[in-house]
Amino acid sequence: MDRPDRLPGLSSTSHDRRRALRLEALNRLHVRLVVQDRPVIVREIGLGGFSIEAPLPFAIGSVHEFEFGIDGTPPVRLTGRTAHCRRLPGAADVAYYIAGFAFADQSDVATAAVEELFDRVAAVISFE
Repeated sequence: MDRPDRLPGLSSTSHDRRRALRLEALNRLHVRLVVQDRPVIVREIGLGGFSIEAPLPFAIGSVHEFEFGIDGTPPVRLTGRTAHCRRLPGAADVAYYIAGFAFADQSDVATAAVEELFDRVAAVISFE
């Protein structure tokens, strides 16, 4: 029997500290750090937060605004609070970091926007 956390495009383990399934982000999900107008690479996204790869570090606890877009849909702006950030191993002249963010705005409007974005990403995965 297939477990829901083992469906294609989904990521979660029993040892995972996160409480919700997370969708592995696709190339069709475009995200940018608003204040720097810099695109970042989303690794995964869930109802509680997301993780990215970026060429800059993020201070733990700092809040940043991101714009999320999927091909053919209007972008959504959401804020995230940095939960963790670590440098990826690699060439010394090119630093890349993996950072995890919890969605910072817990208002009903922001929660609805996160749920809609999550549904859009899930729809893209189900049709690939």
